[in-house]
Amino acid sequence: MRIGLFTVAGGAPLDDLVGQARAARDAGLASTFYGHASSFDALMTAALAGREVPGIEVGTAIVPTYPRHPLTVAGQALAAQAMTGGRFTLGVGPSHPPIIEGWYGLPYERPARHVREYLTALRPLLRGEDVAYRGETLTAAGTVDAPGATPPSVIVSALGPAMLRVAGELADGTVTTWTDVAAIGDHVVPAITRAAEAAGRPARACSRASWSRSPPTRTASAARSPSGSAPRPTSPPTARCSNGRGWRACTRR
Repeated sequence: MRIGLFTVAGGAPLDDLVGQARAARDAGLASTFYGHASSFDALMTAALAGREVPGIEVGTAIVPTYPRHPLTVAGQALAAQAMTGGRFTLGVGPSHPPIIEGWYGLPYERPARHVREYLTALRPLLRGEDVAYRGETLTAAGTVDAPGATPPSVIVSALGPAMLRVAGELADGTVTTWTDVAAIGDHVVPAITRAAEAAGRPARACSRASWSRSPPTRTASAARSPSGSAPRPTSPPTARCSNGRGWRACTRR
């Protein structure tokens, strides 16, 4: 099991957010992931931190899908992947009705169908393929030319059965919240593994990331900012499974 830091891309100046990533790396943490808020853009913050802090993985957890078209996100994610030398992971998800409807004035309709169609368009765009997709919730036509950039891993916010099925079939893993180790082992892992296997994918194809809101660990709390104070993430440090041996192997650790 690898331990990483989650924080919201906001609430502090950008230099401080980069400093948190540097402190996390120096404390031996494997990654820093940024959540979306009404502040700095999470994807751009992750790209900046990864560029400025070698040796740590960065990513988003998550970028809301409704306000951003797959063509837009594909270009941004490939730029982040190139900026970080291949250390970027793209986390996407439908977010929540109060944000999508309240902030953006967009309808929060059929989120599982929407994310399924979003990933169906997004994944080939990240591979540089030409896409001509017309679904029930979105249309995407075009390609993204990003010379030298490799496709980043894609993880999806999922907790319910329908979203876990989408993650297992189409993504590299899931981002959870308000969960504990038991919920991940007893609910998330079996559901996403069944979905991956039913889609003809090996279970290890979906072992990219699993997150839980867990109490701060001694190792994580040892991370210090340049001023000597703790980096003060907005959520507790998170456990990340990425040992290449599949979901079940991760949760037994």
